[in-house]
Amino acid sequence: MINALHILQEAVNHYKQWFAAESAESAESLQLALQHACEQTLTEINNLYRQYTEHQLAEHAVQHCHRLLTNMHNTLHEERPADSMLLELLAAMIEQYELSYESYLLHTSTLSRYAEKELREAVLLRLKNVLPSLRKKNIPAVYLAELSSAINSLFTAGKLPELKFSHRHYLSVFLTALEEMAADSRKKDWATRFLHILINYNFNHMGFFNRWKELQAKLLSEKHSHQDHIRLLRQQEDDLRLHIPVPTYSYDPLRPSLASYMSEHVRATIVSIQTAIEENPLLDEEVLLSTLSADEMCVIFHATYHANLFPHSTKREAAKSFATNIRSKTGRKISYKTLVKFDRPALEPAANSSRKKVKLMLHFIEREFNTIGMPKILITGNGFDLSFGLPTAYSDFINICKKLQTCSEFNWEDLKEDILALQNSNIVPSSSFDDFEGFKTCLSESTWFKYLSREYTINTWIDFEKHIEKALEAILIHLDQIRTETFIESGRYSKNKNIYYKSGFDQKKYEAYLTLIDFKIFMVKEGFKPQLNPHYLKSVNEYYVDFERDKLFTAILEDLDDFRNIFSEYLNHIVTPLYEILNNDDRSILLKNITHHFTFNYTPTFNKLVSHTPLTSFIHGELGGDNNIVLGINDWENIGDDGSNLIPFTKYFQKLNFGIDLKFINEVQSRDSLYQFFFWGHSLDKSDSLYINEIFDRVGNLEKGRAEGRIIVIYHSKSSKFNIIKNLIEIRGSEDVLYKQRKGQLTFTHCNSEKLEKELNFVIRSRTASDGVNIY
Repeated sequence: MINALHILQEAVNHYKQWFAAESAESAESLQLALQHACEQTLTEINNLYRQYTEHQLAEHAVQHCHRLLTNMHNTLHEERPADSMLLELLAAMIEQYELSYESYLLHTSTLSRYAEKELREAVLLRLKNVLPSLRKKNIPAVYLAELSSAINSLFTAGKLPELKFSHRHYLSVFLTALEEMAADSRKKDWATRFLHILINYNFNHMGFFNRWKELQAKLLSEKHSHQDHIRLLRQQEDDLRLHIPVPTYSYDPLRPSLASYMSEHVRATIVSIQTAIEENPLLDEEVLLSTLSADEMCVIFHATYHANLFPHSTKREAAKSFATNIRSKTGRKISYKTLVKFDRPALEPAANSSRKKVKLMLHFIEREFNTIGMPKILITGNGFDLSFGLPTAYSDFINICKKLQTCSEFNWEDLKEDILALQNSNIVPSSSFDDFEGFKTCLSESTWFKYLSREYTINTWIDFEKHIEKALEAILIHLDQIRTETFIESGRYSKNKNIYYKSGFDQKKYEAYLTLIDFKIFMVKEGFKPQLNPHYLKSVNEYYVDFERDKLFTAILEDLDDFRNIFSEYLNHIVTPLYEILNNDDRSILLKNITHHFTFNYTPTFNKLVSHTPLTSFIHGELGGDNNIVLGINDWENIGDDGSNLIPFTKYFQKLNFGIDLKFINEVQSRDSLYQFFFWGHSLDKSDSLYINEIFDRVGNLEKGRAEGRIIVIYHSKSSKFNIIKNLIEIRGSEDVLYKQRKGQLTFTHCNSEKLEKELNFVIRSRTASDGVNIY
């Protein structure tokens, strides 16, 4: 690309010679010649650019060429500062070049002095024109002064930050936003909106941040209560979360964002106030701030008054005390006269939401103290979600994602034949798929999705955890074999040559080789001649001597994290939106006596479609914003000679790493002597043997303590019952399974049977082990 610049250089030299010799050639013809040379240079640059086959080389050439053009422009500006025609032509050419190759250029590249001069004149003129209108909008004068000072400093030599290539676009869009605000004639809180613009466009000038801190201190000084301070700061914290800076925009690219500076200051101020309150409780003069609306406060007041919660002799006195000490969620004090009134129709909506809160309170008491009713513990697996018609099977994920890859836009109608819930409904969810194109891009780039899709095509079924283990085992075992045959037996290899594993391949290991190709350990270009990927090879001096195992497994783990994100996006955008078109098909009545719910699923199906209580405990992590779902293998010690690289892939490592609550049924304690454990939609596969053993052992321990435990396994078909029994015998052994069946401690029942309904509805209240009662 650099070679193309000789066209421009020759034209510039000819132009200089014309001036020196005062030739008869007209200035107009020279201008046309220069213009033609600029166009020819750009065309030749483009032709040379297309010859690059490697992105890195093309990027280097584009950046080098840009530096030479900038230097040429600077030289001409020094030699001929008054020659506007020459300088403008070259400036226009450089601008066209930058538009064509913007994605390759470094944001830290410098501008030519001519471009800097033009930018300075344009920016300062626009700033001068917009400032008077902004002053009229009551934006603090110190903010506008810092704005003006910061922009001027960009064009002052020796001051930081230095003016860079990125500032040309940044200043243009930033000033456009300010001009649009200045032209807006509506009545708004313009001071706040001004802050939002500076946050969104990341105007991270330290002087502006310091002025903001000073106004913050003044604002807090006007609030008398420490809790008022905290409320204000919490509101600001929430506001800052909603205004995320555009990643490519920044006043100072080398500093953190303005939003991060502000958030850190707000958090530190909150901590400081809270610490002061903890050290001196008298500072907290605030009353109790609730999460209740005014109407909910009325409902709760009447309920608690009739439960004799207050010592006052009259409702009026109780209402006065309640109103004095408790505030609504907005901090509003409710008049005691409002509380005394009981307008039943007006309070009906609030009664429904209050009822849910009371249920949660009751559930807490039942769960923690267990003085009411026998524990009925529901453990659900993927079959529970599938019974609602939700596409939560791994095969559903593969099939639907493959279909989505072929769609130009997201449409629920395209998925009707793939999703039972859509087939059983006359409506579709109202939600759309945010960043659908980005999701498809992630699918196409995902190593794990490619591998699992291929495995599904071969086997026509898929279990992510088993196939993840299969892939890791294949990689670990064959890595050792390839290492032995390549490096230990044959020695080192020059870094200048490709390393091929074998000219042919073992037919018996064909599927394993495909796995190594999927994960880019092998690179195959022609035929099947596997080349070792140099990215994962360890080098000493100029030779490859071994595999970089840590680097390889780190890359595979990062790919698995990306795949976990993809799977979470699928659940968020395809599965959970279906809740709005589903009903609970009477399961809320069937499961009304459940006291505890544990699930191996990631989705909140039970609490969304069955009952808000009890709250679900997610064994493998909960679908949410932190991507903390567990997706991995059960064990690592039996895979290969040294499987320590696989520890981060295990479920228990991920649980510890993600901070997932490890409590299970042994945490459920009750004074009642009767426990029931219901498995619904779980295959009882050995991958979850740790939890299955905990339940079966708990039943055995209950028997030793003169209490009763009963396991009810719910199945949906004869084949599922067959597989469940087979899995149980493999985990517990035939002797334990038969013993528990004979003792009535283990039973199997169909999901639609009357026997199941009878088991779920069976309740004995307030029996303890000392009663010596055996109901079975």
